[in-house]
Amino acid sequence: MASTDTMTNSSEPIWTRIFGGLTDTLFRFPVPVLLAVALTLFNLYWLPQTGYGRVDPIVLPVNAALTLSLGWCLALNLWAEASGRQLAALVLQIAGAVFFFWLWDVAAIVSLGQVARGVYAEAEFAGRLGALSFNSGLILAGLALAIGLAPYLARRADGEAVWQFNHKVWVGFLAAWFGGLVFYAGVWGSLATIEILFVTQIPDIYTQRAAVIAFNLVPALLWFTLIPRDFAEPAKKGADMEFTSRAVALLVKFIFAPLTYVFAAILLAYSVKVLAQGGFNEARLGQIGVIYSACVVITALLAYPTRDAGWFMRTFWRVWPYLLIAPVVLLIAALYIRFENYGVTPPRYMSALAAVWLAALIAAFTFTRSRADIRLVPGLLAALLLVVAVGPWGVTGLTVRNQAAILEALLVKNNLLVHSRVSKNAPLPGVWIEEDKQRAGSALRELHRWSGMEHIRNWFEGDAQNPLTASKYVTVHAETSKRLGVPAYPMILHAGAPQPEKTFGVHFGAGNVVATQGAKWIAGTFFIYSKGPANRYLPEIASSLPKIKVAANGGYIVVEMEGGQTARFDLIAAVQNVSPITEGAKALDDAVIAMPVEGELKARLSLLNLTGVMKANGGVLSPEWRSATFYVLLE
Repeated sequence: MASTDTMTNSSEPIWTRIFGGLTDTLFRFPVPVLLAVALTLFNLYWLPQTGYGRVDPIVLPVNAALTLSLGWCLALNLWAEASGRQLAALVLQIAGAVFFFWLWDVAAIVSLGQVARGVYAEAEFAGRLGALSFNSGLILAGLALAIGLAPYLARRADGEAVWQFNHKVWVGFLAAWFGGLVFYAGVWGSLATIEILFVTQIPDIYTQRAAVIAFNLVPALLWFTLIPRDFAEPAKKGADMEFTSRAVALLVKFIFAPLTYVFAAILLAYSVKVLAQGGFNEARLGQIGVIYSACVVITALLAYPTRDAGWFMRTFWRVWPYLLIAPVVLLIAALYIRFENYGVTPPRYMSALAAVWLAALIAAFTFTRSRADIRLVPGLLAALLLVVAVGPWGVTGLTVRNQAAILEALLVKNNLLVHSRVSKNAPLPGVWIEEDKQRAGSALRELHRWSGMEHIRNWFEGDAQNPLTASKYVTVHAETSKRLGVPAYPMILHAGAPQPEKTFGVHFGAGNVVATQGAKWIAGTFFIYSKGPANRYLPEIASSLPKIKVAANGGYIVVEMEGGQTARFDLIAAVQNVSPITEGAKALDDAVIAMPVEGELKARLSLLNLTGVMKANGGVLSPEWRSATFYVLLE
């Protein structure tokens, strides 16, 4: 037998003997593996250009499109494996990948040159980024749920098998990411050891490349390898439970389930108080209701295999749908008030979506006495997430239409919008009712955040002061706020809330484009927090440039060129020399060029935006910056 085994093993291809299960993974999930490899290679290619502020606008769209495509193709692979419809799955995989690349405008961005890509990203693509990122997150969440359900879409399924498959899939997911972390730690430790023992310095690019592989390729391959092939294996029970199933059962019985009873009692008591006294804190109650209800549902899912294990678990399984009734009723009441007073926003929309999902679960599991198909819980949520991620009925689409309607009504009410055109004299002193002014500012912020400024473009047609013609989307909000006379930052306080710090914001207009002329190199755009991590970048607008690093240090901006030359800049002083910094937001047409106050590097900063707080110092308010956006001009 030993000789036979030896002969059999020697006849196997060498790649099978070396890589073992990874070869099976490649043949089982060819398209997802290729997408994971493509994602890794793409990031390895662009890595040397991202470490010094040269982030090309193509990086984010391609990463997003590849990630969404990977999730879509993995779900279809599992569906095809269970149903045998390989050709249909392949066609759908290709169609889905094409859709995601179209959604993120990858073809248009790739077709442009590097400089043109930067201009396109700042002038056009940035206007879509808020809604696009949020909607893509919803799609990815829906696909994650779909992966666990994909093998069971084409046939009847036992709930025990569905639970066991999902248990193994998501434990494998966590194990795969842990493996990636260990891989990165091992490479980092090896390189650090070499530096210590051989008294040498290894460039940072090698640890950065290891990070790309560790957090792109390694988790994907490990996860795909750990996904079980048996879709009919029932959940383990009693003495047959493996370690993770036993751990989950203990946590549910002794921690999660008792806590759900405690919080249910708290919410029930609060409901009685509301009925007795009237009035409630709808802002916090909605969040609490969603979080608690989600915890109850997750606990119920985890309890599914042990739902018959003793009277305590049997009781919990029968009553868990009823534990959702009080929080869902309170959630609906809170949402009604928030929608009535403040309109639709993505967080409120998602809370309403959660209310629909929870109400459906209450109905299904109450009427069936907790015998409804367990697939309904993640399946309904996945369907809702995918439906609301696209289309005019979606989260961002409905938010934009609603907030545009609110802003229009407020402008008309205050005589600032006549026949769908903004008054040329707006804003007139004393025209705004203060409450309306704050509400209009809030609506405008939501429009800008969720890519809705195009909905109000026709209001400014023929206007010599049209703020929507700004070359950078980042300045559109400040210019429009100034034109309409509304606050660019929120000023409304809830009753009893502590007084916030006084803030300021200064935005610089088209003068910066002129100011950059004459520089040998233009690096940027850089976005830096005064007390946060360094090297936060927005897409650049220039091509080849020397390698530089930018950081905040002691209230200054420090620019360091490869080779050690540095320059230190005082942003507050540079702005104060042009216009005094005061509380509130304002936009300046003049360019502000910061000259170095220290250092040998010949450089300047062309400021685009500066925000901060006004600090009391000896009875006098002094500005202290918190974030800045700028170009670095090298001579």
